[in-house]
Order: sequence, then structure tokens, then C-alpha cells
Amino acid sequence: MFLLILLSMTAPAVTLLSPTVSAATASEEAQLLHMINQDRTSRNIPALNLHPLLVQVAKNYSREMMEHGFLSHVSQVDGSTLWDRIKRSGYYDGYHGQIAIRENIALVSGPARATAAHQGFMNSEGHRENLLASDVNEVGIGITEGTFQSVFSAIYVEVFAYHARDQKITLFASVNPITATVRRGETASFTIHVESSVLTTISIEVANLRHPLVWNLASSSGTTPLDTTLTVDTASASVGVYPFDVVVRGAGQTKTLSATLNVVMPTQTTTARTTTATSFSISVTSSTVTASTIITQTATVATRTTETLSSTQSMDTVTTQTVSSTSTGISITASTASQATTESTTYPPTQTVSTSTTRSSTWRLPPLRCVIATAAFGSKLSPEVQYLRQFRDEKIMSSFSGRMFMSAFNAAYYSFSPRIAAFVAEYARAAVAVREVIYPLIAVLRSSSLVLNRLSVDGEIAVLLCGLLASSLIGLIYFFPLAAILDLRREAEEQ
Repeated sequence: MFLLILLSMTAPAVTLLSPTVSAATASEEAQLLHMINQDRTSRNIPALNLHPLLVQVAKNYSREMMEHGFLSHVSQVDGSTLWDRIKRSGYYDGYHGQIAIRENIALVSGPARATAAHQGFMNSEGHRENLLASDVNEVGIGITEGTFQSVFSAIYVEVFAYHARDQKITLFASVNPITATVRRGETASFTIHVESSVLTTISIEVANLRHPLVWNLASSSGTTPLDTTLTVDTASASVGVYPFDVVVRGAGQTKTLSATLNVVMPTQTTTARTTTATSFSISVTSSTVTASTIITQTATVATRTTETLSSTQSMDTVTTQTVSSTSTGISITASTASQATTESTTYPPTQTVSTSTTRSSTWRLPPLRCVIATAAFGSKLSPEVQYLRQFRDEKIMSSFSGRMFMSAFNAAYYSFSPRIAAFVAEYARAAVAVREVIYPLIAVLRSSSLVLNRLSVDGEIAVLLCGLLASSLIGLIYFFPLAAILDLRREAEEQ
């Protein structure tokens, strides 16, 4: 005949008087661990590992309850909870991974009997849930025997916890867009995404975003995966380029994301004296393009003259717009004014002459730069080029090595590309020829991007491997045949 009292973590305290303490039974603790793992593995749940710090937590607390005559998950000595006791033990010192803790407590009359305690736990829904939980991987067991109210009893404590021991935590962070362009007075938004291989706590800081820009970070800390938004108000900012960094810290790692905000002049609306102004948006999609493109607004004036008894002569101005453009896939927004200046001259006694003048304005679009985009425009290669641009911005530019490569590549590529792009834009046959040449290049870059997306290694290493793969394939397709031809020609000349 024995008494069994079980406590879940929400059970009220039970006060017991006049305890005496004897040594814990090591063999019963080992037997209890064996029965726990036997029930877990029979249900395809991984077995638990015994951890010395958790064992110490369980032993100390079972002894404390026996010495001070209480049975509760909250200590009546110092008010500590299970989390307090585990943290105090140093079990989670320097740890950044997922955390899960559970506790079972039982009081059994008579000598320590692991079988009776374990059966009692398994017959209680809450204790059974703790014992068979899949979110823990380590356990500590402590048993203390003593006398309560002339009844010799034992207090059992089982402490369960999860620890991603020796597990490498991979932290990934990104900011989108990498570069944002807004008009002065508008608000720019950047989305920051952070995730990790193991649930972990992270913090986010914004660095080098200088005054007078005013910014707000929706959430500066949290648990992965985490998405937050950085908003930047440019109302007080000057026109210019504002580079800044987003610093993500977690799991003992620091990730620095570089981004740029471009603040440009707002759309201008010009009004002179007392006249009306209009704004318009022009989307240019013609494929017959010249390298230096001009959009010209012209105005024609029609004059209507009326005679009245007071000899008043009025001249009304009717404005028409003629827009000529030659540009490839360029979308611009411009604001122009049909600016009228009104002057009045009075002739005695009643003659008034009013005149209106209109001005014409000319905009010069920036010349075309990328020969690949120019040749691909309007063809089936256009979506592929757009995909590769997005891949470059989101993947390649998110790594240091990728940004360094693109900086060197752009310096070399755009030293010759604009001139060729202008020629290709003007002559349709040249565009067809360039498309034929770049088909293999697009295929190589597309394949390399797919490989990079599937690599599970660190971002910097993945970008380097992708670059080596792409360079090797490009050399094999374009330069190896040329080298072979030159070699054959040299051999022929030597013969």
C-alpha cells in the first residue's frame, strides 16, 4: 500500500511537515530513465539523453522540497520557477537555439520505487505528455527519500529540455529592394527578412542612415523567421544618394546588409503668373531607337479675333502637343507647363490688346546602356533578361563577393556597351544577330542561377561557386572554339 501524489506544472502547492532527508537512490534513477526511453522508442519518439546539469537541477529541487516540506513547481523557498532553476544551472549559457522545458514531480509513499512513479506518470495525461514530448531531447532525474508525517516517502523530479547541442545554426538575412529611388518628399520602404536553420532570437539595427532622413523600423528584435519593414521619410532630405547598412545579430553571428536610397527631384509643375499648367506621363516602347533620344513638346498658336463696340481685340491661344520619341523600354514621367504670359496694353479710350505666348520644352533621355537588354527587348529573351536582373539584385548583390564582382564587371561592360546598344537599337538585323550570340550566355546564366538557388552552403561560398561555374561554361562555349580555330590556323600557316 502506498500513496502517490503527482504534480503537473500548474498544480497547487502541497505543504508537508517535519521531513527528514536521506540519500537519493541512483539505481532507481537509472531504472526510471530506462523506462522513459522504452516508452518513447516504442512510439517512434527519439530517446532522451541524460545531461548532468539537468540531473543536478532535478536532484537539488527534489531535496529542497523534501527539506522544506512542500510539493510545487514554484519554489516556496525563493519563488523560483523551472526556467529560473535551469537558467541558474548554466544549461543554456551562450545558447542561441530553440528552447523547450518541461517538468514532472511525484510523491510516492514508501521506499523509492521507479516502477510505481513511472506508472503514475503514464496514467496522468499531463505528465504523460511531458514524458513523451517530441520537442525535448535531454532529461535530468532526481529522487530524494525522506519521512513525512511518520511516513517514509520519496520525491521524484523529472526535468526535460531541448538543447541543439553542437548544432551549427545558419542565419540568413536579406533586404529588398537593395536600391530604392524615390522623389524627395516621398516615403521609401525596405523589407527585411531573417530566417535560420534553428529557431533563434535576433536583433536588427540600422546604421549610417544619416540626418535629415527620418526612418522607422517596425520591429527591431524577435524570433526567426522574422519579417519587418524599414520606412524612410525624405521630406527634409536633399537630393542625393544615401547608402546605409542593416545589421542583423543572432546565434552568435552578425550579418551586414548594404542598401542604398536615391532621392531625386520631385516632378516639377511650372506656373507663370496666372496661367494653367499640365503634367503628363509618357511611356516609350518603340523598338526603332537612336542612342541619343529627344522628346520635344511643341505648341501651335491659333488666333481668333473679334470686334466689339468697345474696340476690344482678344487673342486666344490653343496649344497642341507633338511628342516624338525613340527609346527602348524606357518609361519616363515628366511634368511640363504650357506656360502663358499675359500682358495687357491699354489704348484710349477703350481698346485693350491681350497676347498669349507658349513655350516649347525639350527633354533629352539618357542614352541606352545595355546591349543585351536592347537586343532582347520585344523578343522571347526579354523575360529571361528580366529574371536574371532580379536574380542579380536579390542574390548576387546580397553577398560581398557578388557586389565586388558586379562593380568590376560594370566598369568593364559599360565602357563599350552603350555604343553597341545604340547601333543595335537602330538596326533590326543587328539586334537579331546579337540575340543569336547571347542565347548560350542567357542559358548559362539561367542554369547557374538554378544551381545557386539549390545550394545549401553559406551565401558567399555559393556565389563564388556559381561564378566559377558560369565562367567555366562561358569560356567553354565562346572562347574554347575561338582558341581551337586560331590554333588550327597557326598550324596550317606553319605547314
